[in-house]
Amino acid sequence: MFLVIAICMSFSLHLVIVYIPFFAKIFGTTPLSRNDWIITVGIAAPVVLLDEFVKIFARRETNERLRRLKEE
Repeated sequence: MFLVIAICMSFSLHLVIVYIPFFAKIFGTTPLSRNDWIITVGIAAPVVLLDEFVKIFARRETNERLRRLKEE
């Protein structure tokens, strides 16, 4: 649970630094445009989906191996 809280806080701080003008000026950041977000999500989404599919198959394989070991 602490990891989830830490990730949410980190993400929130990033948004504050990028989208609140006072902090954006201090850190020298600029917000992404809509097109930038579309490109970013378009590149990242297939990677995330592929990783999730790999995890599904890895879990199936692990469960199958455990089942076989229990039968022995």
